[in-house]
Amino acid sequence: MPKIPLYNQGQGPRVGVASGQLSPRANVGAFTAPGQAAMGFQKVFSDIGNVAKDFALKIQEEDARDAVRAESKRMAEEARDFIRNPENNLRNPTNARINWEDNFRKPQLDSLREKYPNFNRNQMRALESSVDSDIIRFGVNYEEQAYGSWRQDKAETITGFVQSQALLAATNPQDKDLIIGKALQSLSDAEQGGYADLTNLNENSIRAIFATEEVNLLAADESRTLNELETLQDNIQAGNGEYAIFDVTQRSAIANQLDNKVEFLKGGAVIQAQTDYQDAIVRATISGNPDLLYQARDRFIQLDRLDLAEAAEQEIMIVSEVSSLRQSFLLKSPTELNSFVNEKLTTIRQQQRTVAPDSLEAKNLSEDLKVLTRLQESMSAEYKQLANDPFLYVQNTYQQKHGKEPSADENMNLQRDMGILVPKFATTQQAATLVNNIKQSQDSQEIASIMDSVFGTDENPTFRDEENAFAAMKQLREAGLSMQHMFIANNPNSEFTNALISSTFVTDDELNFSKASNSRLRIDVRENETVINHLNSMRGNAAGGALEAQEDEHVNMIMQVAKYYMQQESLDSTAFSGTREIGADNAIEKAVQFLEEAYDYHEYDDNITMRVPRGVDKDSTVEVLKQIVPNLMTDVFFFPEQTDLPSNTEAQIAAKTKYATETKEGAKWQTVNNDTAVRMLDKDGMPVFITVEGQDVPLVIRFEDLPRIGQALRLSPGAGSETPIDVPLSSVPRG
Repeated sequence: MPKIPLYNQGQGPRVGVASGQLSPRANVGAFTAPGQAAMGFQKVFSDIGNVAKDFALKIQEEDARDAVRAESKRMAEEARDFIRNPENNLRNPTNARINWEDNFRKPQLDSLREKYPNFNRNQMRALESSVDSDIIRFGVNYEEQAYGSWRQDKAETITGFVQSQALLAATNPQDKDLIIGKALQSLSDAEQGGYADLTNLNENSIRAIFATEEVNLLAADESRTLNELETLQDNIQAGNGEYAIFDVTQRSAIANQLDNKVEFLKGGAVIQAQTDYQDAIVRATISGNPDLLYQARDRFIQLDRLDLAEAAEQEIMIVSEVSSLRQSFLLKSPTELNSFVNEKLTTIRQQQRTVAPDSLEAKNLSEDLKVLTRLQESMSAEYKQLANDPFLYVQNTYQQKHGKEPSADENMNLQRDMGILVPKFATTQQAATLVNNIKQSQDSQEIASIMDSVFGTDENPTFRDEENAFAAMKQLREAGLSMQHMFIANNPNSEFTNALISSTFVTDDELNFSKASNSRLRIDVRENETVINHLNSMRGNAAGGALEAQEDEHVNMIMQVAKYYMQQESLDSTAFSGTREIGADNAIEKAVQFLEEAYDYHEYDDNITMRVPRGVDKDSTVEVLKQIVPNLMTDVFFFPEQTDLPSNTEAQIAAKTKYATETKEGAKWQTVNNDTAVRMLDKDGMPVFITVEGQDVPLVIRFEDLPRIGQALRLSPGAGSETPIDVPLSSVPRG
């Protein structure tokens, strides 16, 4: 390494310090010689003066020496701390020289002048010269240290550059020679700069680095097969082709880059690929998309497992067939699927008995069985989605199959076709959100608007099928829609509506209502005549527990409204202490106003009343219904065959005739839940069924059809004698 010139190492002028005894002695003879003349005395006095002068000079010289020793020691310690300080660890000799001059040498020399203000020129010159020579020596060391760091940085830069170029060449093989040339040029630059020895690089080692990166890239390539990598590894170890220039140690190091990948492909990769393959079968069966199976097949080929690749290919064929069948069964019921599968299974099993077990036909039949099994697995997942959220399932599946969303009726009818007895008009969450918005509203028009968003308007109804409208209302009820809010939605402009809305926010705590107070109020509400009539209009012997729940809901609603009126009149639970107070009775009377506004009532007996919505003529309705009954032919009534009587006998006919006669004699009519129609009840209060087009349906007639039926009866010459008439049967469900 050439010696770098650093400082001018001339020492400069130095003040010499005399050697010998510190204190020169006076000449004793000068004082004792007898008979000295006056000139002798003068010489003695002159000698004494010289001695004093020598004393002063000696003191100055010794002070200078002492200062040199003290300051050299101090400077050496501070120089060491300065060089060791990380902030001064500079990796450039030029910067180090400037830093040393500005931040150490100059401050050190300046401090000497400040510390020894009484030193004369010669003393200070001697002190500065001695201390500065030591400062220069430390500075040279500091600068050489920086130069060494600079060389190391340059060497690391060259090494990193070569490594980056090797990676670049591996990803751009078409430019490999050009890139290697750039790397070799950088090594030449390092030699000229005097730091090549720190890189541990030469042309051969650089080419080995390039070869290593190429092999690393091949090891990371998922498309490379086990056979390809093992062949490459053998060629490297043998020094074949481009690897001939490397020695045994270099070839071994390059080949070792493939060890982990080769071992993985031999063992763990196959296991993982098989696991992924089984997962792909499940996913592909459910989704009908064989892409994952194609990936599994290609993976087996890469691993040189052609047997597994062939099995994956067969699986792809099975999934493709399942996918095709699955598309044909979308939006079809489980019953249809099971019927298809059972029919195919029967055929396959019959064919299996006639073919050789090891034949191609047997293999094909086995695959057919797999197709059926996978089809059932796939559709079971579909049907699970249907059960969890029938609306969303049909919505998404219809969109997938037809490229558009179904109408509200289409969605619900498809649900029904697929076995959902009571279809949904929305998801559970959507219904809950609608109901919550209604509950939070204190404006009747807003409530009506929300309900219109579900059911539409009279001019443009959402549901053309009333059965779907009924099911939609049922879902809202299940989501928490109250009787109050139903009435508000149907009668947004009623004067009573505000009371209904306000009642939903009244609490028992505000009225000091206890359990006993609620029990007393419930009794009083149930004894109200209007309430009795309304509850009787809901009754029939087929109702059971569901009816009791509906009755309780009506009673609870009336109680809540009554509480609101009590609150308005500043009444509380004390209205029920002892005998009833008039205030409570008034509150109940006000609370039932909404029923009186909404309905007229026709009593058949103590238990059954028909409610007629306001706007429908009650008297005319009752009269037309009376006329309908005798015109119903016996054959139209559904009457189940009696198990205790012989089939197809006169006894069976007689039993049916008796039932029809008794039914017509004791006929009653009950309004269905949505107030659009009435259904016929027999003498026992049970719904009457008639047979229409081979199906047994309840005898239900719309209010809107009654005027036309009445007109037809009046014009019929045989009216009242079982003359067939056109009775329009509604599809309104029995709810």
